[in-house]
Amino acid sequence: MGHPEPVTTAVPPPKPKGRWRWFQRVALALFALMILGIGGYMLSWKLTRREGRQRVEAVNARLDANDPGWRFADIVADHNSKVPPAESNSALRAVGIVERLPKEPDPERSTASLFGKTRDGKLPNELPTPAEWKALDSLYKVHEPLIAELRTWNAATPRGRMLLDYPGRNPFDIRVDNSQKLRMVAFLLAWDSARSAYRGQADRALASDAAGLHFVRSVDFEPFLISYLIRLACIGVALNSVEQTLAWCANATEPALAAIQELIAKGNGDIRPALRFERAMMQQSLEMFDRGEIGLYDLKPTTQQRILRIHTDQFIPHNIAFVHARYDEFLTILDLPSAEKAAAIRDWKLPPRTNENHLGHLLLPAVSLVVLADLRVQARGLCVGVGVACERYRSKHGRWPKSLDELADFGFAKGPVDPFDGQPLRYRVEADGVIIYSVGKNGIDDGGNTHRREGAAEDVGCRLWNPARRRIKAPAPALIIEEPPAP
Repeated sequence: MGHPEPVTTAVPPPKPKGRWRWFQRVALALFALMILGIGGYMLSWKLTRREGRQRVEAVNARLDANDPGWRFADIVADHNSKVPPAESNSALRAVGIVERLPKEPDPERSTASLFGKTRDGKLPNELPTPAEWKALDSLYKVHEPLIAELRTWNAATPRGRMLLDYPGRNPFDIRVDNSQKLRMVAFLLAWDSARSAYRGQADRALASDAAGLHFVRSVDFEPFLISYLIRLACIGVALNSVEQTLAWCANATEPALAAIQELIAKGNGDIRPALRFERAMMQQSLEMFDRGEIGLYDLKPTTQQRILRIHTDQFIPHNIAFVHARYDEFLTILDLPSAEKAAAIRDWKLPPRTNENHLGHLLLPAVSLVVLADLRVQARGLCVGVGVACERYRSKHGRWPKSLDELADFGFAKGPVDPFDGQPLRYRVEADGVIIYSVGKNGIDDGGNTHRREGAAEDVGCRLWNPARRRIKAPAPALIIEEPPAP
């Protein structure tokens, strides 16, 4: 009898291990979270951008109602519509004179460099050395015909301005090269004034200073903050020159002094048009960046930069609103009384950097510094104007006024007020003359520290010397003897 055949049964396939099942579940969960994250980010991106656009639209509506013509294109069109013909455009005439100046290939031997050396380390009443003056004066003859043209600037000179043009339609492409050239006009007239004062011709020197102030007032500089700073620099050069004339000469006549004092009293101008233009230019630039018409990179952006740009796009409208808010703060500060204005500018700070203001932080100019510079030139002009009135008083009465209250007959019926703290300008009679000063941007009275042989002075003011202390020889620089090293 044979053995029975063995019975075989089918073996079911092994079940997946539990570890694999968990891996699948985790992968599915992560994928779902990724989809939810992307969706959440896209929703947040859209809502963030929508909120920013609403803020910008509210700002635009307010400005359209309160300040018609505030947009960039409107300001440019309005400025360019007022550019006079070339034959009566004093700005173009001044640029043409500067462009005809002799070339100066050696910076160390340039007129500006040599002029600076005549003043380095000296107080205003001290004369340059004969060698310093000879080196500078040797260059005057070739400049004299052009300086003579500049001396013709007066109150009747027609106004002028430059055309605002920007190739490529990028607002940041607007150039202010011509405004930079106009600084040379102020220097040339200051040089001409110093040359006359050096020869004791006070009225002729003050006439050159008057031409410098007439020149600044005849030019409508481009509505940029940088152009406004150039304007302030030109006024500052003329004010320094007036003080220099009175530091070297005691023979200025009453008509010449009264005329220059009246010109100084006209002030700096108004910074608001420059702020208005900068605000419009910032919005235009950010709007063009938002539309992809201009970029932040000169070269083709990398993949990483493209991804960053996608992320940044949601915050661009918020940055536009941020810029407007800062300019609103500045314009509000400018409406304050002078003393409060200076304190508010000193205390003003940008909010902490966030995604919603990062571009604004990068692009916003240093407006607070320009406002402080404006106040400084205003204070300087007030002090020099009072100084001229003191010189008129001395010429008439043979002594300095005991206080500024004695200047009522010389254009200051009310005591002049320091624009930095709202207090009366400081005035002090000293053994060798008088000093009129403002506390300056730090708001602290540093005792009339207005002129130093080295470094920047803290106070802002004007010094006048007794006639016997004018045109004195500068002290020789101190010798520094170096001891040999110890053996």
